[in-house]
Amino acid sequence: MRSTIYLQFLAPALALAQLGDNSTMTVTAGAVTVDGTCGRQNGGTVCGDFVDGNCCSMYGYCGKTTAYCGFGCQSGDCTNKPQVAPTGFTYTMDGSCGATVLCGDWEDGDCCSAAGWCGKTADYCGVGCIHGKCLGTNAPDGASATSAAPLSTGVADAAPAGPLSTGVQDQAPAPSVIPPFANTTAPADEAAAASAAAA
Repeated sequence: MRSTIYLQFLAPALALAQLGDNSTMTVTAGAVTVDGTCGRQNGGTVCGDFVDGNCCSMYGYCGKTTAYCGFGCQSGDCTNKPQVAPTGFTYTMDGSCGATVLCGDWEDGDCCSAAGWCGKTADYCGVGCIHGKCLGTNAPDGASATSAAPLSTGVADAAPAGPLSTGVQDQAPAPSVIPPFANTTAPADEAAAASAAAA
């Protein structure tokens, strides 16, 4: 009991990984959640002994089923090894990406578009793709698509464990062009209307 309290107290400062007998990886880092949210989307919190389970899904929620502990699991008794960013890089926490911010296992996809958002369609992985599974020869600076950045396992459509969307737009919206207010009455009609009103 005393050692459990001691470990929970030190959890924010420690990063522990232990491979269990059933080939699961237990990873703990960050403060323990109080509301069931976790992971990079929620300040790096972990599930700890949360009632719903100790696996933090790719979507940032605690649970104990394969949807939480399988592909994309960020911490807890993960059945797949959680992502660790390469030196000098971080993984996105909000769907935005760039030169040193990778999409990794982000739920909307692992390609970083020229606009700086993670996704999995040709809009993200095609022309201007910065990193991820860029299509064909669209990787930047002539680099091959497979060497442009670390790749995820490609199971981007795994069963969701949490909301399907973060509410963050996938790409920056196109600017709206609103014409200035136009007078719908022709000048000749105005003169006729004015003289009719005066009469």
